[in-house]
Amino acid sequence: SLNNLITDNLEKLSEDFNILHQCGKDKIKVQENDFYKPVEYIYENMDKIMKNSHIIVSRSGANLTFEIAAAGTPAVFVPLISGSRGEQIHNAKFFTDQKCSETANDSPSLLKAIYEVHNNYNLYKSRMSEIKLPESVEIISNYLKLFLSNK
Repeated sequence: SLNNLITDNLEKLSEDFNILHQCGKDKIKVQENDFYKPVEYIYENMDKIMKNSHIIVSRSGANLTFEIAAAGTPAVFVPLISGSRGEQIHNAKFFTDQKCSETANDSPSLLKAIYEVHNNYNLYKSRMSEIKLPESVEIISNYLKLFLSNK
């Protein structure tokens, strides 16, 4: 799980980062310390937290990836593979292909991705702020036109 990837690498990560970890209900396994704050959920100020974060490590569902993009914060995406139709892999690839995030699947790739973004922070930050998001209205409109023309 993503929680385990974070907690398994906590010793190394806490050498260089202060970590706010949203774990989910009843999933806090490691006690808070000076560098690590686990919470079940972030209920307030999520937009400010995202905007003021140095790096966000997250799953890559559609809503969250675009919220991260709107915040302009570089990210490391860990797509959900099992139980998924592949959309999280697609979303992570979209952002990684635009070189404003990295993608990880296991502990070694997670640490490598986090430090890649950290060590090249200004580059990833500027790329995230310049990201070319799909023109949703145009895409939906084209699908509707196609659908209606086939009737």
